[in-house]
Amino acid sequence: MVLAVEDSSVVHNCLLDFLQLTSADRSTYLHYLLGSLENKEGVALEYSGVYLDGDLENTPEIFQGRHGITFSFMDDAVTVTAREGVALIIDWCRKNSCEHAGIDWEELLSSCARLEEVYGL
Repeated sequence: MVLAVEDSSVVHNCLLDFLQLTSADRSTYLHYLLGSLENKEGVALEYSGVYLDGDLENTPEIFQGRHGITFSFMDDAVTVTAREGVALIIDWCRKNSCEHAGIDWEELLSSCARLEEVYGL
């Protein structure tokens, strides 16, 4: 899937935020994002969020009614179909995560494979 430059930037910055954010017990939030999506739940950080159309509990009202997966970063958002969104995430992970110190590469690949199964890719 080819996104407009602006939309591609929103997706990239959103996922980069999940990759780079750390806490006392997490070296990255990317694994948390993938696990949430595997359970068909959206998740948000301070500046970014990935929301699913069927998860009203975790989706801000402004994004409810959109069909698919919505990526948000700061004040910008882009919505794509669930299959396209998962494909974008998997592709992004494979291109951008391997050099991050907090990434367990094998776990990441396993999470991506499970997402492919859940979303029928």
